[in-house]
Amino acid sequence: AEAILCSDCFHDGKFIVGNSSIDFLKVDAVKDSNDLDSDTWTDHETLLLLEALEIHNDNWNEIAEHVGTKSKAQCILQFVRLPMEDCFLESIEFPTSVFSSDIAKEGSRTKFPMANGDSL
Repeated sequence: AEAILCSDCFHDGKFIVGNSSIDFLKVDAVKDSNDLDSDTWTDHETLLLLEALEIHNDNWNEIAEHVGTKSKAQCILQFVRLPMEDCFLESIEFPTSVFSSDIAKEGSRTKFPMANGDSL
């Protein structure tokens, strides 16, 4: 599974349990996000992203393929930008037959234990 860390977490050694600094590659976020910042997402694409996250968990290649119109990097960036409040989910109109389970259900988020005892 891939994990993305901010530079502060990387330098502070806040890795997911079982990982070390050699498990990560430095990515130039400015270079990689220049084309992504101007990208807009429709409600339908965001819905596909949320659906893909439920189906494929953290397999970003499969998630991007499910969304169909966005790259892996664009999907990750959009996910990071999503508010983590139920009010966001309430503002999107979901077709009644899209999900097999309630994506806004409390407790459905996965926590990743950190080496220092914190959770992501």
